[in-house]
Parts: sequence; C-alpha cells; structure tokens
Amino acid sequence: RDVQQKIKVAKHLNSKDKNPSVKQPTDVIFDFDGKTFHRKVVDNKLTDEEKEAYEKNIQQSKSILNSSVFNIEYHFPKPIKSTTLEGATFSADRKTLYFKSDMSAVVNNPKEFDFKVILE
Repeated sequence: RDVQQKIKVAKHLNSKDKNPSVKQPTDVIFDFDGKTFHRKVVDNKLTDEEKEAYEKNIQQSKSILNSSVFNIEYHFPKPIKSTTLEGATFSADRKTLYFKSDMSAVVNNPKEFDFKVILE
C-alpha cells in the first residue's frame, strides 16, 4: 500500500490534477502475538465515485506497475518455523522472510498476499 501511495503522490506532483486523495480499496493489517505473525488485506468501503477514481489511477499507472517489483522483507526475533506465503525465502538464520512479486499482481489481487508466519 505504501508503494501505491508513493506512486499516487508522484503522479499528483507531475500532473495538472491537484487532488491526490484517491482512496485505496484495501488496507493491510498486521497481528503478532510473539509466536504467530499475520499479514492480512482488508477491504475498504468505497463509493462508486471512489472506485472509479482508483481504477482510473491504476489505468494511468499501468506502465509503471508493469515494470515495478513488490518486495517484502520482515525481520523476526526468532527463527521462522513455517509460512503460508508460497515462494518466500529466508535468511541463513531463518529470522528474515523475503518475497518478491510483480507489482501488477499485488494491485490486481492483493488478498493473495495474505499470509501467516509461525516462529519456533
């Protein structure tokens, strides 16, 4: 989401449209109880106008999104026992999780990037 916000602000600075307040259709929430970490994408309630503005913004940013990479890097206090994030890799000490994807995949289906990490 932070990357989407940065793209939106950059587009705003380079455009004649001085309204950078395009609402995002999703937010990311995190939960960590010391042993289990969850990253979950939740839907925001948008009006039809807000949905249209978001879609227009995505269409205008399509070339940037298609050439961008989404990187996840999370550091944990203990080694990682398992994760539900397919394709994730770990540091040698298993305390850091890494994941890369095309930014367009993240924008088109953000809920595919919900995952859980269980620590030892």
